[in-house]
Amino acid sequence: MKHGHKTPASLHYVRNHGAVPVSWSDSEEKKRVFDEWTVATGKKNLEMKDFLGLPYTTVECLLVCAGNRRKEQNMVKRTIGFNWGPAGLGVGEWGGCYLADVLTELLDVDPSSILQDKHVRFRGPLKELPAGSDGSYGTSLPLRYALDKANDVILAWHHNGELLQADHGYPLRIIIPGFIGGRMVKWLSHIEIAETQSQNHYHFKDNRVLPVNVTPEQADKEGWWFKPDYIINELNINSAISRPAHGEVVDGGRQGDYELRGYAYSGGGRKVIRVEVTLDNGESWHLVPDDQVTHPPQSPTKYGKYWSWCLWKITLPNVADAQTIKVRAWDSSMNTQPHLLTWNVMGMLNNPAFTVLMHKEGDGGRRAEHPTLPGQLPGGWMTPEAKLGQKHVQAPLTVDQEDPLPLPEEEDPFVEETKEELPTSSSTASLDDDDNKKVLSMSLSARVKARKITRAELAKHDSEASCWIEVKGVVFDATPYLEEHPGGGESIVMLAGQDSTEDFEAIHSAKAWKLLEQYAIGVIVEDADEDPAAEAASSGEETNGKAVDATTTTTTTQKKKKKALKPG
Repeated sequence: MKHGHKTPASLHYVRNHGAVPVSWSDSEEKKRVFDEWTVATGKKNLEMKDFLGLPYTTVECLLVCAGNRRKEQNMVKRTIGFNWGPAGLGVGEWGGCYLADVLTELLDVDPSSILQDKHVRFRGPLKELPAGSDGSYGTSLPLRYALDKANDVILAWHHNGELLQADHGYPLRIIIPGFIGGRMVKWLSHIEIAETQSQNHYHFKDNRVLPVNVTPEQADKEGWWFKPDYIINELNINSAISRPAHGEVVDGGRQGDYELRGYAYSGGGRKVIRVEVTLDNGESWHLVPDDQVTHPPQSPTKYGKYWSWCLWKITLPNVADAQTIKVRAWDSSMNTQPHLLTWNVMGMLNNPAFTVLMHKEGDGGRRAEHPTLPGQLPGGWMTPEAKLGQKHVQAPLTVDQEDPLPLPEEEDPFVEETKEELPTSSSTASLDDDDNKKVLSMSLSARVKARKITRAELAKHDSEASCWIEVKGVVFDATPYLEEHPGGGESIVMLAGQDSTEDFEAIHSAKAWKLLEQYAIGVIVEDADEDPAAEAASSGEETNGKAVDATTTTTTTQKKKKKALKPG
């Protein structure tokens, strides 16, 4: 946000489903990738020179991952998506040609087709990803939407005046302003007109908001992925607070006012018409003055569309007296943000009013605590380690308690009842009960528990030929799973030979944790030199003529409860 309404390409968020499929070693090779890129259409192949021959246009718009702010949902119940904070977004100026011109000028689509119920399908390179029949990422748009230039759908090769970076889809991608980022296919390789929407795997198995009680298993078994009512296209209304930042102390000793800042956005070209802030948990609201809600200079478009975010600020007195700060936005369709989040299995379109807690700090000051921090970073009032107790969906009415009452114990629906015993290595023993839940719920065999593996031994298995990873102190041989991994084998190999707990926790569901069990081969010990038996077990040798006895290992028993979600 320090860069204003336009995000530098180097800071713009990136979300890919697999490895970037293009690369080059020098500028000459980069140019060759551009010049030789083709887009199949079913009728003929289009080259970059064909697109360059069409009228050039630019559009400044906001791109947002549908999982923006997902980590808040993951703190209530694990979704199947990784931990986005509130920064899974970016604004840029995209340059290229209208998709409508491509269809009418290059593919001979009759403009009157806007009245027909057809679809434009598009996808990235074949064999790019492991899932689906052809390994591509694809989706589609109604033809009538693509032909309407008021929607500013373009094929882009420029970002902020420069050629696209590889991560952002070089040499060619689709931009659909007002839609979620998951519809904007990168490395565009195929376009076709069809009677039906895309049949691509990711068109159905991604970017959906399913009802709150639907689990991943139900979604597969009962066909929820294929129900058209739950597809996501347009963004919803959302906002967040950037100032005070997490951990910032608002000085209560000064007499001046304090300036709050943040962003707000909506989808479908709808204007954010107002932003409101409350310092008393919704008892009263302060309207941000219209001249303090700033849209980019290019807004609106000539068709009246608002494709970007707005930045807001408001100066208020007595902020250091507030126990909570909350923001909500409204758009021109009178959509606003709910008080509480509604969980969904993909954790998408999370948009409750953004809430910051303000804790007493020093002589009259207040320390800001945001709901979460992105990725695996610790901190935030919704996280299990929060000062106010366990993870919870709603900010408390007050934080000014010397000894806050503990919240009711939130139970994890993914941990089944078990009395599994696990070896206590120095790695697993140092974890608290909450951190150990998933690994302790695994059904590890006595043979696995008996085999002790040092990190030096783990480090030797760091290639595609022998790919071991450590998760929560347990070692897994992922080699046989590389070809089956939905995210591609490369994403596992890059973590081979090391502790990948943080990366695994960030993006995997309960189903993945269960699947992981069958690949367990041993547990980590910190120093084999202090444990000859451990070294022998790691190498499969015997000690003093006797096999290592699993019963000599210290064990810990922990009973897990069946737990249920209580959605807000």
